[in-house]
Amino acid sequence: MCKEAQIGWMSREDMLKALRKIPQSCVYEEHQAKIRGKSGGHMVILHPNEHEKINKIYEKYKEISKVIEDVQMEITELEENGKKAKDKVMTCCKSIKSSIETYEQQMMEKIESYKNMKKQILTDHLNHLHTIEQLFKVKNEEINHCINDSDININDRKLKLQQLLDDSSVQTISWNNHGKQVDTVIDIDSFDSLFDSVKHLFQQYMVIHERGIIKMDIDCCLININN
Repeated sequence: MCKEAQIGWMSREDMLKALRKIPQSCVYEEHQAKIRGKSGGHMVILHPNEHEKINKIYEKYKEISKVIEDVQMEITELEENGKKAKDKVMTCCKSIKSSIETYEQQMMEKIESYKNMKKQILTDHLNHLHTIEQLFKVKNEEINHCINDSDININDRKLKLQQLLDDSSVQTISWNNHGKQVDTVIDIDSFDSLFDSVKHLFQQYMVIHERGIIKMDIDCCLININN
């Protein structure tokens, strides 16, 4: 037929190749039959639409594999960023802790100094009272000795007793007997509210900025392979 139609050999081969790709042609059926014969009849003959569906499934497989790889990388990045965030908080808290410890030491020294200042006032006052106490103790012993001294006649004892009682140094001795010399309370203003203030500052400045989607509906991940 090709000879009668004056079709050349190369043109004939080209035509056969083209017809082998057309399912409606006899050449296509003969070609597929030869293929089935070579494979022992186990090869599945696919329609072009089926080829297209297979290609789509393969493309979706590659697509989901790429998504899985990206998610795995995101998990790795998330772990690294989580560690960085923790390190940042730890560094900040260590710095704050160091500053608090320094301030604590300074406050301890100030409190100790303030306490010692008040203590010195009380100590000086106590020494003064001990001195007065000793004077009265000596005077009391002299009076008792005078009263009980049998070696001296009664008139001399009365005279000496009168002198002891009229001693102006004893009569003029005085001391503060009107309550506490100093206020023994050492108070720190607004100390109770300090913790709340620090807590408020932490809540205000140490904040995790939530970005992106945290909760994801799993249904959104389902892929319709028929699309």
